[in-house]
Amino acid sequence: MIDISQNEDYDIEILSGDFRLGESTLQEVDNILISMQGNFKSAPMIGPNLQQLLNSSVNEREVRSRVKIHLSLDKKDYEEIKSLIHFNMKKL
Repeated sequence: MIDISQNEDYDIEILSGDFRLGESTLQEVDNILISMQGNFKSAPMIGPNLQQLLNSSVNEREVRSRVKIHLSLDKKDYEEIKSLIHFNMKKL
């Protein structure tokens, strides 16, 4: 999908005074994975609360399951993009 691009600090990128457009699928996945439920007013159920989850006693299987569920709420196919997602199970 083509959409407005964000930089590494999640700021909108501007190019020649206009929004920079680019492939946004991974950007959307990233935004979903860092979110908490309620962050998206149009889809309040989306938001895996991963930071909270990782600070509990959880295994990678449970994290992957939650990621899969929340990506599917946004009609993202986890099987298509799972090789692009890296899980760091380090406590925050």
